[in-house]
Amino acid sequence: MVEQSVPADSVSALRESALAAAGVRGIFANLIDGKSVGARNTLDVLDPATGELLAKVPDIERDGMDAAFAAARRAFSSWSKLTWEARRSILEGEALVDAQLRVYGVKTLRIADGSTMPTITTGNIHAPCVIIGECLAEILNA
Repeated sequence: MVEQSVPADSVSALRESALAAAGVRGIFANLIDGKSVGARNTLDVLDPATGELLAKVPDIERDGMDAAFAAARRAFSSWSKLTWEARRSILEGEALVDAQLRVYGVKTLRIADGSTMPTITTGNIHAPCVIIGECLAEILNA
């Protein structure tokens, strides 16, 4: 196999074009209690193959974590009283992915990890995540 080299500026242009086509925007924020919350610091997202900076995402400080936990505690009392059917209806409307693990609002992205679960198991998370990955493999091979 002959390896072809592509100029770095072409790779960047291709990546930007693919992200734009997928509907991914370069500005990210934490979502706490239904509100977009900025951050004092950011974390770099690097391309593991090249080390190139792809994006900067918001970090979260202790006060942001406290606010997120407080929002979750407030939501739990009403959420826990809903029937499973009502919860499913809400989650399907707010879900990150559809039944084929396609990310809503992003045409070309699928996710197969723990973030796709509406609730996290109380036990070890490894097995459910492996099963999600296996499901995506079956979807893609179908």
